[in-house]
Amino acid sequence: MTVLAIVRPNGLLATELREALDLHPEMAQEVRLVSDDDSEVGTLTEVAGAATLVGALDADDLQRVDVAVVFGTPEDYAAALDALPPGTTSIIVSTDIAAHDAEPIVAGVNLESARRGEANLSPHPAVVGLAHILHPLRDFGIESVAATLLEPASSYGKGALDEMFTQARDLLNFQAVKSEILPGQLAFNILDAADDPSPLAHQLRSVLPQTTLSDDSTLSLHLLRAGVFHSLGVSLHLRLTEDPGEAAVRDILEDAPCVALWDEETLGAIDVASRPEVIVGRVEAQGKGLYRLWSMMDNIAAGGVGNALAILEALTFRPVA
Repeated sequence: MTVLAIVRPNGLLATELREALDLHPEMAQEVRLVSDDDSEVGTLTEVAGAATLVGALDADDLQRVDVAVVFGTPEDYAAALDALPPGTTSIIVSTDIAAHDAEPIVAGVNLESARRGEANLSPHPAVVGLAHILHPLRDFGIESVAATLLEPASSYGKGALDEMFTQARDLLNFQAVKSEILPGQLAFNILDAADDPSPLAHQLRSVLPQTTLSDDSTLSLHLLRAGVFHSLGVSLHLRLTEDPGEAAVRDILEDAPCVALWDEETLGAIDVASRPEVIVGRVEAQGKGLYRLWSMMDNIAAGGVGNALAILEALTFRPVA
């Protein structure tokens, strides 16, 4: 019997996880909802069709928990991990780009690195998406990667979606725009992220084996905040040692387990809504061994909850060594 705890269960990603677990009851026979946020503790919500109260994050609610899925800020992760009994397996679901001590895991790339009794990290959706695209191309020799990442408002949680809707309404009504959760006016806008992308680069290198991205491979990431509610966009420039041609690149990606090709002329945010895969649109050769790719993914269904569920499944059903 697997006892699962969801820490900070009312956020955007946590709500999606709870709904996904309704479709996979075999993953946990008991689900406990706990939080250290006073606004969540005592609230009534639902798990597996049953009304459930959110309990406090304390030792009593965490006893005999097999796996804890943790949401929130890096400070929240730290508090939750400290409260867990020693040897509890945990999965941190990250939407931030801060550095983490836990091992980053991407299903289909390094899922075998997930460990019981330790903290496992489901990393930022950009890391998940890039890993799924780059890993299948490893046999061509990846010399350099330059990616511009367009992050949606939903990366900031439920409140950010409401705030961007309000911003759009106020702009159309010629009223002053306010931002409390978002870093500024995001409605009808794109903002350069001031965050240091090096933690994302570090996580991506940790996920990908040396045969995919070696120490000699250059990696440059640029993060932008895009005025869309959902879906992460990736504009990717690659230099490959071999020059396989556009058709070969598309064939390799089409055969990848977590990637799907888009055959229409354009690929946008609404096209990937609720899709569990990374969707690759345009693939263009721009010189010998040089390629440009445009890709999008649902940052919640594919990059957040989908990856976390795959880690949970591996940890739940993997035979004990």
